[in-house]
Amino acid sequence: MGCNRFIASIRDPEVCYALSMITIVFRFAALGMLLSTPLIANPEPTPEQILADASRYTVKVSVLTEIGLNQDAGGASSGTGFLIDKERGWLLTNAHVATRSPSTIKVSFRRGEEFEAKRIHVDPLIDLAVLVIHTDKIPSDAVEASLSCESVPAAGTSVLAYGHPWGMSYTASRGIVAGLAWMYPSQFIQTDAVINSGNSGGPLISLNDGRVVGINTATYQPEEKDESATAISLAEPMPGICKIVDLLKGGKDTKLRLLPVAVATAGDDLRPRVAKVFQSGVQFQSGDIITTVNEGAEVGTLPELLTNLRGLDKEAVISVERNGKAVKVRSPLNVVADPLKARSINFSGLIIGCPWMLDDFDVNSDKHLIVEWVESAEEASLSGIAVADYIVSVDGRRFSELNALYAYLNDLPEDAAVEFMVKRRATAAEYFYEYHQISLARTKLDWVTVQ
Repeated sequence: MGCNRFIASIRDPEVCYALSMITIVFRFAALGMLLSTPLIANPEPTPEQILADASRYTVKVSVLTEIGLNQDAGGASSGTGFLIDKERGWLLTNAHVATRSPSTIKVSFRRGEEFEAKRIHVDPLIDLAVLVIHTDKIPSDAVEASLSCESVPAAGTSVLAYGHPWGMSYTASRGIVAGLAWMYPSQFIQTDAVINSGNSGGPLISLNDGRVVGINTATYQPEEKDESATAISLAEPMPGICKIVDLLKGGKDTKLRLLPVAVATAGDDLRPRVAKVFQSGVQFQSGDIITTVNEGAEVGTLPELLTNLRGLDKEAVISVERNGKAVKVRSPLNVVADPLKARSINFSGLIIGCPWMLDDFDVNSDKHLIVEWVESAEEASLSGIAVADYIVSVDGRRFSELNALYAYLNDLPEDAAVEFMVKRRATAAEYFYEYHQISLARTKLDWVTVQ
């Protein structure tokens, strides 16, 4: 009857049958308990495993910049990046690593050859650059970094800052998330994991699950240095970055959108408030607190507002809190120019461009062109003209557009003397501007493009 030895030793057949049924029931019950018990198939990764994976998706980024635009420095520099899409060959790094200037960019995986990369997106506001490489250059053992796109890590989360500090390779520093640091116009993850020169563009990795929670971006140190003070390490959080990556994958426009207003915050209340309206006919009022975009995307900070505006068309419905009441405002959107498509004028070694700033309408209301770079080997470097000088006039004429200035300069004869009137912050009294008239001969004239 299939009884086991113990059961078979019982002479009564009915008792034997009953015990057999009980045994079967218990066996099925045990099987059910086994199946219902969670299997530890994917335990939390160890720090060793996290670092091993990081070494397979992290790259070195080397950059050679001949002309620095948009406040970029010239010369050779290096930083860190990491792979996010093997199929597309996409990497993430900082905008200040990849630069917004004409540059040669090369990357290398661990123990691999160095090869060229191209920029497909550069965002000065959140210091983000997306690079692309040929997929056949990606090592077979390389892996994609897992991104934490849903939220910013909570204070106390254990993290690793990974990269190439001070010329060292593939090293990590450990710490915790201290909180969020507000530095207009961005909000950063503050961490006590040490971030040094060369770490920029590298991953900030959660030790809880091994996902990348931010891009290591900067170290903040007050200008008046205290010997007892320590620098603050900052990383750009992933949610806003993931939004841009998703737009790129969908073939959508990723350029920054701005409302025609200047915004302010009130102490620790970081909700964006309308400080000034730049465009007539827009129904914003000073003091409006911006709460949602298109009746769905909630806004708690300026970075959240800017993230929610990305990918929209020419206008948005903005909900505001006005004198304790909810009000809806239909507002046009101003699209910020793509830095990769920007161009500047090279006039005899003087590089002239358009200023890029968030409050362009307010801060640069006069619409001056600006000196972006002065080539050291050219006459311009001896003239006294300096980077960040605003160009008030050229031969007594005002220019607010590069095309108009180029057309004027192009009509001048070779070696013609051109008079530049520039203004800059006074060195002795920083709240004032001083003006300088500088003469340069027309020895060179051409366009400088980023790529």
